[in-house]
Amino acid sequence: MKKIILLALSSFILTAMFSQSTIIGTTTYDVQTNNSSKNRIIVYEDGTISTLWTGSTDPTTAFTDRGMFYNRYDGTGWGAYPTERAEDIRTGFGEIITVNDHEVILSHTLITGTEYAIQLYANDEIGGTTWSETGGSGEISGLWGFSYCPPGTDDIYLINADLQLITQIYFSRSDDGGETWAVANLTLPFLSTADGIPSILNGAESYQVRAHGSDVYVLFGMPNSDLVLLHSDDYGNDGTWERTDILDFPFDNFEGFEQTDIDGDFITDTIGTTDGYHEMIIEDDGTVHVFSDYHRIYSDGFGWIRNFNASGIWHWKTGMAAAELINTELDWVRDDCNIYSPYEGIGGDDFIYRIPAVSTSPAASWDPVTGRLYLLYTMQLEYTDIYDDPTNFAAESFRDIFGMYSDDGGVTWSRQNNLTNTAEDGEENFFLFVDERVVDGKVHAIWQQDDEPGTSLEGDVVHENNLRYQAFEEDDFIAPLGTADFDYTVDLFYVTFTDMSTDATCYSWDFGDGGTSNLASPAHTYATGGSYTVCLTVSNSYGPVTLCQEVNLVTAPVAAFDFDGDPMVTFTDLSTNTPTSWSWDFDDGSISTEQNPVHTYTENGSYNVCLTSTNLGGSNTSCSIVGINLATIAPDADYTYTAVGLNVTFTDMSTNTPTAWSWNFDDGTATSTDQNPSHTFAAGGEYNVCLQASNGGGIGTECKLIQVVTGIDDILNNTLTIYPNPANEFIFVSSDADMSSVTFEIYDVLGKKIPADMIISSAHQIQMNIKNIAAGNYVLKMSTGNGNVMRTITIE
Repeated sequence: MKKIILLALSSFILTAMFSQSTIIGTTTYDVQTNNSSKNRIIVYEDGTISTLWTGSTDPTTAFTDRGMFYNRYDGTGWGAYPTERAEDIRTGFGEIITVNDHEVILSHTLITGTEYAIQLYANDEIGGTTWSETGGSGEISGLWGFSYCPPGTDDIYLINADLQLITQIYFSRSDDGGETWAVANLTLPFLSTADGIPSILNGAESYQVRAHGSDVYVLFGMPNSDLVLLHSDDYGNDGTWERTDILDFPFDNFEGFEQTDIDGDFITDTIGTTDGYHEMIIEDDGTVHVFSDYHRIYSDGFGWIRNFNASGIWHWKTGMAAAELINTELDWVRDDCNIYSPYEGIGGDDFIYRIPAVSTSPAASWDPVTGRLYLLYTMQLEYTDIYDDPTNFAAESFRDIFGMYSDDGGVTWSRQNNLTNTAEDGEENFFLFVDERVVDGKVHAIWQQDDEPGTSLEGDVVHENNLRYQAFEEDDFIAPLGTADFDYTVDLFYVTFTDMSTDATCYSWDFGDGGTSNLASPAHTYATGGSYTVCLTVSNSYGPVTLCQEVNLVTAPVAAFDFDGDPMVTFTDLSTNTPTSWSWDFDDGSISTEQNPVHTYTENGSYNVCLTSTNLGGSNTSCSIVGINLATIAPDADYTYTAVGLNVTFTDMSTNTPTAWSWNFDDGTATSTDQNPSHTFAAGGEYNVCLQASNGGGIGTECKLIQVVTGIDDILNNTLTIYPNPANEFIFVSSDADMSSVTFEIYDVLGKKIPADMIISSAHQIQMNIKNIAAGNYVLKMSTGNGNVMRTITIE
């Protein structure tokens, strides 16, 4: 049969259609879907738009003329509000899809008793107003259908429930635009109790279907079940389906008659799940995105209960292991800035629209130009019930439409923004549908606008509801966060802060020293001067914004100075933090208050000079040692040496800080100016080695007679021990070598041999009596047939 609808253009031209919402029709029948988002709006590249909704003009609950109402924007204006359905029989809960060069409406109708069938009506061309049944209309059993036709094809994919009290979900496919069915009434697998899914009796429209190439996807989930994605890689043919759980419900076949104790501690746990409102879209490359609202339930074993103190949207896309939660929580009314209470003002009556979550009805759109992913949803606002008392049992909170976007495929999301802002004016915004593609940089949406939450099927009075359309632009999604800004004035350590923020409801100050305040324009006293990072966080219903500034107070100086000269010393102040006065103590009884004084010392010595720098922030002292004439005393030259064969290492032991050294090794022309030289003698023997150590005060000289051993027994040379040294009565000489053939002689520094008594204790130890030798430095010479060993001894 054929139905012709005349769409007279409305009298207005939408010159500003993309900046505000427009009423495109009305309906007395006010249930647009039981759960998931449906295909109700198609936006074409030429700027035309087709829309569809379940409508009626009947003011009674019979809704005798119920069916799918169609309206169109032809590029210049919308048609008049439709007053009759596109079909010639009573239908409902339909969708509109583009099939090649025309459009098809799919809806259900009651055949008899509990038997329903899916009706298909097609127009002649996109935007056409003549609708005729397709050849396959009425051949698919069931109701509440969801459909999809991939762009540029005439393939129709359809899923629907078998009965009002659902026992199974059917899948069907037409390859010729609904004229015939290649697959009809195929029961989808994996949705039974054998698969852990509880009874789907109440799963009305908790499902969606999409296709891309040969891949077909079916989404299904209820509050008490897993959220599952069924996938066929062969156009949905029987035997090609597989299942992926994208949100796991921890109990199989859950009907509420067992305690939700997840961790086994015998305490009831709350389970994060979904309320059955879903959305699914596919990008051009085949990436699937799934959205479902966040709901929480729990059970003590006597039936499950919903916890409405939660707000969020689940998101999953191809490649993710499980769905992740997008936070949509807002404390819309901040009566007390010290208390975060996003649910305090939500009305107590939530038993409408099949008991949805606070944030629900997700609807998504993807921009093929920019890759941006948009998410829209409806959310209850605090303190919007008609009783102005959310604790009233009958209080129903109104909803606005919110939106956000992601530029990284859903990994991160912008702050949500209220797109409608009419809930506080007593307008209810629900049953949201969007085109799955962004067209001309805009997200195109329709929704039902009511004057109270709920539907006539839930007891509301039958009345006329508006269908609204709006093309949301990019700027519409930018949340009007407050702007944090402040100025301040300083009086020493007392600072007065002046708030200059905009759109701020709450204030939180951090003064950088541990102090805080919630006043808009506080004052604060700091204990000391310095630089402090002061941060102001302002917030409104959309969230916080923070601004930090450096506040610089008078800071006590950090004293420092440099100096130069001897004995007249010039002191240079290097203090920081701008001192205003200086106090010098030169450690010789003299002081000064100049910034850079000059002071002359009269005596040699080391002076601990101290500078105290002061300003309004406090004082600080720094001290340094100033040496006077310490570098004008001639060195007292001295050295030690170590001989290994012909190689001798000399170590400078001079005092009074020499700055230059001159060594004469007494073996010809060899000299050195190193402080600690090494010298290799050409032959063994005695050498008078002299060191001259010098500085600005003069030269000091030290000469010592050293013995360079060549060929002497190595054991004697290397294991020789002389003790005690210095000595005053006896000297003992011991060695691991046999010393029975060694000759021992003592020489003074002038080379004169000094007599000494020698007692041979053993072949390895000799005792020498030195009681009669005058105090002084001497050389002990030990001779063998292989050479000589010489050691310096001191007699006291």
